Amino acid sequence: MKTVLLALTALLPCLSPIARAEKGGKPEASEKAEDDDDAEEPYAKLAKLPPAAAAALKKAAGTATITAVDTEKDKGVITYEVDLKENGQPDREVTVSAEGKILIMESAIPLKDVPAAAKTAIEAGAKGAKIVRVNQMVRGDITSYEALYEMKGTKTEVEYLADGTLKPE
Repeated sequence: MKTVLLALTALLPCLSPIARAEKGGKPEASEKAEDDDDAEEPYAKLAKLPPAAAAALKKAAGTATITAVDTEKDKGVITYEVDLKENGQPDREVTVSAEGKILIMESAIPLKDVPAAAKTAIEAGAKGAKIVRVNQMVRGDITSYEALYEMKGTKTEVEYLADGTLKPE
């Protein structure tokens, strides 16, 4: 009898998160993996960014909810990105430098709202592929339109300027 009680007592801490998950509850903070960055709440991750980057991202978010925070490194440059959700608005992403300069603002838009020349280029560029989505990309004073095409399970992104030309790399 003592052995059974000891075994059950030893299992209780392991079963607690499972029971909560089955009931739809969230695991307690102590139950999360300590090294799991993806499990960390977005606002907690935001607090760990350089202050200027965090302030710029919060300002850009406005009343939207920050759903994800990512740090990326491209060609030796570290950038910080947030994913934003707001009722009645398309999802968007904002990327800033460590100094808080907004580098890219990206949001999904309907194809019908794309300028005529870019829309024509996007449609012509499909070449039989399905146009999955179009994102408006704003980098400083340059706006471009990124089309995601899908054909036979292969996805391809192509970016066009407002005048319909391909965006230079």
